[in-house]
Amino acid sequence: MKLRDIIAVKSLAFVFFLSVFSTVSLADYREAFRAYAKKDYATAFREALTAANNGDLRAQTMLGALYLNGLGVGKDAKMALKWYSDAADKGHREAQFELALLFMTKRVGPVNMIKARLNFERAANQGHVRAQYNMGILNTGVNGFNQNWEKAAEWFQKAAEQGNDQAQYSLGVLYAEGRGVEKNQIQAAEWIGKAAVQGNVDAAVDYGFMSFKGEGLAKDEAVGAKWLLYAANKGNVVAQNRMARLFRRGRGVERDFIEAAKWNMLARAGGLINKELDELTEALSQGERREARRRADLWKKQYGLNSKK
Repeated sequence: MKLRDIIAVKSLAFVFFLSVFSTVSLADYREAFRAYAKKDYATAFREALTAANNGDLRAQTMLGALYLNGLGVGKDAKMALKWYSDAADKGHREAQFELALLFMTKRVGPVNMIKARLNFERAANQGHVRAQYNMGILNTGVNGFNQNWEKAAEWFQKAAEQGNDQAQYSLGVLYAEGRGVEKNQIQAAEWIGKAAVQGNVDAAVDYGFMSFKGEGLAKDEAVGAKWLLYAANKGNVVAQNRMARLFRRGRGVERDFIEAAKWNMLARAGGLINKELDELTEALSQGERREARRRADLWKKQYGLNSKK
């Protein structure tokens, strides 16, 4: 796993702690939040600045986002750093998380993964689910950090229990491989299945394979085909290739050489080439190949061209 593939900057989630701040500050922040939601960033900035100067940590975090993205005010990463840092040092977990992400960029100087990790950990210890997931990733040994699979599993568990699908999938993989936890195929299937139900495409592929093999759950090729079809329709080329094989052999689905050729064409377009499936496609009649191409083109119109390998 690569850090850049799994840690993504997402929009701020603002948490209300209404009893902490003064009535004046609360009113200012509410106005800022309403304006932000309406994309009236100039008003959001003005109201947030008043609330932030009165000590509202949510408003300070909002100011960090506004400065960082140049919304309602000129883009200024150093001012974003200042406001995020002010709120983070006073214990605001969203500010800590956003500060960690900022240190992973070069917008306020060289990338500083030590400070990024520190702030992820501060937020994670306060229950921030994405920070917990990222702490799990960092403990796998990326970016020069020491590898600690037990700690990785602990953080993934915390985030998984809060419903984070990436953490659920990662925890399932650790159970499947016996990394940081005792190998347990039943636990692996349970967590990977939870991630698949949430729409995690990688989890859907793995859960499909596990259903075919009966690893950690009852063997059911029809169920396996269903999950692989879901992933294939999301553009996963591995699943597309596997659907071609399933239709060729009639496993979990009714045998259909034209449908097999369709999925092979789509997988091939995504960069996954299979000689056996190519030979099947070439063996079809001209009319059958034309029908397979028509189905593939129809799929592209319906589902798009994006592929996930």
